Amino acid sequence: MSRTTALLGLALLTLLGGCKKQYADDDFNDAYESLQKHVSEKVTEDGLLLVEVDLDKDEDFDVYNYYRELTKNKRLLVRKEVDSNRDGRIDIISKFDDQGDLQTEDMDRDFNGTFDWTDHYQNGRRVMSEVDSDSDGTADIFSYYNKGKITRKERDRDNDGRIDYWERYDEDGLVIKTGADTDGDGKMDVREE
Repeated sequence: MSRTTALLGLALLTLLGGCKKQYADDDFNDAYESLQKHVSEKVTEDGLLLVEVDLDKDEDFDVYNYYRELTKNKRLLVRKEVDSNRDGRIDIISKFDDQGDLQTEDMDRDFNGTFDWTDHYQNGRRVMSEVDSDSDGTADIFSYYNKGKITRKERDRDNDGRIDYWERYDEDGLVIKTGADTDGDGKMDVREE
């Protein structure tokens, strides 16, 4: 069995796996042939295996998975790109480390063609988010997480490149302390608890 056949079979089983109905061989073959029309596999210039998937069967690919070949039958996903709103532009780029754990995820939240949100991960958990809230190309909100829960948020409200507003959160995600730099010296002048 070729790797492409195995990949398509796995994709089909994944798509059909949540169904309770048992599929007859003819049903499986028909579904497999349909799926095969909507999956492409090729090697990129940098030697990665690119698997493209057309999820909505509109003849345009929506998901692009980039793999590094580890051994003859084993691959490592290194990057995934997704056109989530199916407008022909990538909206989410996920990058993975050598263990297959998610490292970063860049997102275009407003679908304008510019990535404005980046999540950073360690050991599969989000530890920080950077957000460009005013679409000027520079992150101005930084959120920090511990064990999946937000612990603090920092903002550059006047876009001078320095943090001027801070928030601390409790275990339930409620703001318990705030602080602000009102004179632009980079130090907290106002605190509220």
